[in-house]
Amino acid sequence: MGSTILKKILPIIAFLMVANFLISLLTSVFALVGGKYFDDYENYKSLKNKDIYMEIDTLSLLRTREKRSTSGSTTRTLIIEAVSDRYKNKIELSMANKKYFNFNSRFAVYRSKLTNKYFLKNAPSDYFKGQYFSVFAGLYFKISFFPLLGFVIYLFTNYKKSI
Repeated sequence: MGSTILKKILPIIAFLMVANFLISLLTSVFALVGGKYFDDYENYKSLKNKDIYMEIDTLSLLRTREKRSTSGSTTRTLIIEAVSDRYKNKIELSMANKKYFNFNSRFAVYRSKLTNKYFLKNAPSDYFKGQYFSVFAGLYFKISFFPLLGFVIYLFTNYKKSI
């Protein structure tokens, strides 16, 4: 009985490892090429130590728009286009829920001094939980790449020896 369960679970585990490796590979490569490999860690530091690594800025709202998910489902992302009052640059913020944003013409944000990423200042705690989830997901995929790469190399060298 134990071997039949293992035979059913093993393909699922293999699929999850391959999917994790591919996502980790893409995440790591795009982050390295874009020069943003450590941004997730630095955003985590910024969110944890707002007094040290964040500055408060005000954005002037230009427009908002909704973007549907690529799968065509009802999931929508709110995209906010605004201009920083301090730096005069155009910013795009995206969020999963409209309730995080209070459609005023001006609104306060935190700006990370480490990565220049903007976060809503007066958003509910759900917004910040989502930001932490995003940071941890990025860190997980970047960190898991190296052990998985080692495992793939190990499998490849053992496969070559068996031929």
